[in-house]
Amino acid sequence: MSGKPRLFLLDAGPVIGLHELGLWHGLLERAHVIVPAVVADKEVEFWDDGGGVGRPIDLRRDEAAGHLQICCADAANIANVLDRFDPVMRERIDAGEAEAIALLHCWDGEPPEFCTADRAAVRAACLLGLADRIVSLEALLRRVGLGQSRLLPKYQERTIREWVAEGRPMRVRGEGLAR
Repeated sequence: MSGKPRLFLLDAGPVIGLHELGLWHGLLERAHVIVPAVVADKEVEFWDDGGGVGRPIDLRRDEAAGHLQICCADAANIANVLDRFDPVMRERIDAGEAEAIALLHCWDGEPPEFCTADRAAVRAACLLGLADRIVSLEALLRRVGLGQSRLLPKYQERTIREWVAEGRPMRVRGEGLAR
């Protein structure tokens, strides 16, 4: 994976979306991709080929081939991150998102950009001061030269920016954070 210009941490939604768009391998050729272990092992299993057929996704095979990195956050780091949220926000974040946010929160050095298609994950990242690390799938694809115009709204830059705009003031108000 050396020599690739960008470092991205992907949640389940973008991984599945990239498979559906036929762009997964193109991204792996152009960027360093990291996937949380929970996403790789429990949340991403199939993608819909458009004809109602579920096609398997094997991220461990991609890792074994050296195409991506699967990272496992320490359980204590995940618990620490989740403890910073109030019960409502904690409930909205799934296990893969929690692991991704924990990885970002305790990353040593320049953290990767976090690509998700989940409003709660974007808000949670904003609450921890990670708004500048959030990237839409649309922007990610543009940065690696795979720009697309046929993306679902949850993958579009406009949507992610709206969610960040909701999350930043929540941090200021303390909304969603444990008291």
